[in-house]
Amino acid sequence: MDEQTQNDQGAEFDGRLWDISRLLRTGDVERARVESALLLADAEAAGHDWVADQLLDQWAAQEQSRRSA
Repeated sequence: MDEQTQNDQGAEFDGRLWDISRLLRTGDVERARVESALLLADAEAAGHDWVADQLLDQWAAQEQSRRSA
C-alpha cells in the first residue's frame, strides 16, 4: 500500500472516529456501536491499529461521563 493511500485511509478513519464521538455525545449508543464495529473491521483490514486505541478511548470517556451523570 502506498503512502498516499495510507494517508487517505487515515483521514477517512479520523472522520469516522469523529462521527462516532458525535454519536456518543448525542446519546445514540446503538448506532455508535454499529459504526464502531464497521470501523474496526475496516481499520484492521487496512492495518491501522491506532484506530482501535482511539475507539477504546472514546468508549471509555463515554462510560465515564455516563457514570458521572
